[in-house]
Amino acid sequence: MAEEERKRLARVPDRAFFAAACGLFLVIALAMAALVNLFSGSVWALGDTRIFFHMAEVILQGGTPYVDFKDPKPPLIFFLLTLPLALDAGMSGGLLLVAAANFLSAVVVMAIGWRLYGRGPGLFAGLLFAIGMTWAEGYFVLTEPFALTFILLSAYLLMFGGRSRYLSAGVCAGLAIGFKQYSLLLVPLALFYSAMKSEIKAFPAYLAGILLPLAVMFGAVFLMYGPEAGLGSLYWSFGAAPSYLTEGAIEDVSAYRIDDPVVAAAWVVLSLSLLHPVILLAIAALFRQKPGRDEAFFLSAAVLFAATLLIRPFLHYWTFVLPFAILLIASAFRRPKAAPAIPVPPGTTAFAMITSAACGAILFGFALAAGVIMEGAWRPRSIEEFYGLADIVLKATVRYFSHFPEQVAVHVSGVSTVTGSLLVIASISLISAVVVAGIAWRLYGRGPALLAGTLFAAGTAFACGYMLPTDAIAVLLLVTAVYVLQTGFGGRHLAAGLLIGTAVAIKPLAIVLVLAALFLALREGRPSKVPGLLVCALLPIALFMMVAGEASIGISWEAIPRAHATVSYDVPDALMAMLNLAAAGAFTTIVALVALAAFLAKKAEPVEEFLLVSLLLLLATLLFQELHHYWFIGLPFAAILCARLFSDDHKVIMPNAP
Repeated sequence: MAEEERKRLARVPDRAFFAAACGLFLVIALAMAALVNLFSGSVWALGDTRIFFHMAEVILQGGTPYVDFKDPKPPLIFFLLTLPLALDAGMSGGLLLVAAANFLSAVVVMAIGWRLYGRGPGLFAGLLFAIGMTWAEGYFVLTEPFALTFILLSAYLLMFGGRSRYLSAGVCAGLAIGFKQYSLLLVPLALFYSAMKSEIKAFPAYLAGILLPLAVMFGAVFLMYGPEAGLGSLYWSFGAAPSYLTEGAIEDVSAYRIDDPVVAAAWVVLSLSLLHPVILLAIAALFRQKPGRDEAFFLSAAVLFAATLLIRPFLHYWTFVLPFAILLIASAFRRPKAAPAIPVPPGTTAFAMITSAACGAILFGFALAAGVIMEGAWRPRSIEEFYGLADIVLKATVRYFSHFPEQVAVHVSGVSTVTGSLLVIASISLISAVVVAGIAWRLYGRGPALLAGTLFAAGTAFACGYMLPTDAIAVLLLVTAVYVLQTGFGGRHLAAGLLIGTAVAIKPLAIVLVLAALFLALREGRPSKVPGLLVCALLPIALFMMVAGEASIGISWEAIPRAHATVSYDVPDALMAMLNLAAAGAFTTIVALVALAAFLAKKAEPVEEFLLVSLLLLLATLLFQELHHYWFIGLPFAAILCARLFSDDHKVIMPNAP
C-alpha cells in the first residue's frame, strides 16, 4: 500500500471505520445464511438441528420440555427456536438468527483486536472470523454460534469492562452456558485471567453473575412446567454428563459417541483440512514473541475448548477455538517486544534438516494415510460422512462452475500402486516446500521460513490425493523460478522464463506467472530484461507443441478432461475430492486473506509486489472454471506472504543484485 494511501486511510474517523466494518460483517453473515439455506433442502433437518426444532415444536404445541421430548442440551436453544417457528419462518428464520449471532460475534472479535492491536488488525480478525466460521459449521442452526456470542462478550467485558466487569462478564458466561455446557470452561479461564491481573478477590462476583441467568432460566422451567420438567432440565443439561462421556446412549437418546479412537482421530485430521491455516498461523504468532497476559488468555481458551474434541471430534466443536486462535494471529501485527520463546537453530544445514523433517512428516504422513484409504485397506463409512453434504456439494460444483476434474492420483509409470503414486507426488512437493522455505528465508529469516514451508506442505498434503505428478512438477518449476529471480546472477530472468514456460506447457493457466515476472522486471527498473524473459518463456511451450502436439498442451500426460456436455461429477474417490475442496476453500478464504493482510501491513518491496500479483492472477484463473485444479499453484505465493507477517521489523529484505 502506498504511503499516501496509508495516510488517507488513517484519516478515516473511527466511527466511520467501525460502521463500514460492521456493514461488511453483516453482508458476509447474511450471504452465508442465504447460501446455507439455498443448498440445505432437507439435509440440515437431520441430527442436532432436527432435534432442536422438534423440541421447539413440542414447546409451542403445549408439551412439556425434557418430559415429552428429551435432549442433553440446556433450554435456551429450544426456546429461542420457538421464535422462527411461531413466525412460520422455520429453517430460514433459524438461519437468520445464526447470522445475527455470527455478526455480533465478528463485531466483538474486531473490538477485542482493535483495543489490543489497532483497528486494522481488529478488522482483519473480525473478517477472518466471519469467513472462517464457514468451515466450522458456524452457519448451521446449532448451539455453538449462539453460545459463542456470549462467550466473546464475556471475554470482552472481562478484559475491558468497568468496575462491575466481573459481574457482567459472569452474566454473559451464564447465558453462554444456557446454550452449551462446554461454556463452563469459561470459569477456569476467568479464574486464570483474574489471577494474572491479581484480582482474585473479584472472582466471586463472576460466579454470582453466572448463577443469576442460570437461576432465572431453570427457575422459569420449574415455574412454567412443574418440578418434573425443572428437574429434567437440570439433569439433561448437567446431570447426564457422566453417561454422555462414557455411554453410547442416555436412556433412549443417542449420545453420538465414537468408540473407535482411530476413527475419532481421522475426524480430527479431516477437520484440520479446513482449519489448519488458522492453527499454524496462531502457533507462529506465539513463537514470534513472548505472549503477554492477553495472549496467554487467548491461548488458554483455544487449548481448553480444543480439548473438547477428545469428547466428541465433531467439526462444529472447533467453533469455540476459532476466535481465540484468530486473535492470536492478529497479535502478530504488533511490533515484537521480546525474542521468540524457542529460538530457531542457527546454521543452514540444521535449519534445512528441521524444515525438511517437518514438511516431510506432513506430506508423507498424509500420503500414506490417503493411500490406505484410497486402496480400501481401512475406510469406515463414518469418515466418508464427515463432510455431510459431499454428494450435494459435488453436484452443486458442477452446476455452478461446470468443472470436470482430472483423474485422481494417476499412477506414475513404473509405480504399481496408488500409494506409490502419492509418495512420488509427496516427494516432489517436499522439494517445493524446501524451496518455498528458502525463498522466505532470504526475505524474512529462519522462523518465518519454517512457517512458509509447513503452511505450503500442509495445504498441499490435503490435495495430494487429488493431484497428478504433473501438478506437483508444475508447482516445483514455478517456485524454483521465484527463487531464481531472487538470486544475483545476471541470467536469472532468462532462467526464470524457461522454468515458467515449462510449467505453462504442463498447466496452461500458469501463463499468468509470465505477466507477474514481467511486472517484476519493470518494477525493478530493468525493462531490457523483458524481451529475453518472454522468448525464454515461449521457447519450452513451442518445443512441447512440436514434440507432443498442440492438443497435449496443458493436459496431464495421462488424463484428458471430459466434454462439458456431461452433467455428472465423475470422481473416482469422493472423499479425496472433498478433501481437495476443503483445502481449496481454506486457501482462498484464510491463507489468501492472511497473505493480503500481511502485504498491507507495511511497505512492500518489488519482490513482494511480484508475489502478490502472482497470487491475485492465479486466483483470477478461478473465473475460468478451474476452481479445484489451480488453487494449489497459488499456495506457495500466499504462504511466503503469510510469513511476512511474522518477520522481524528490523529485517531488511535482500536487495536485488545489479
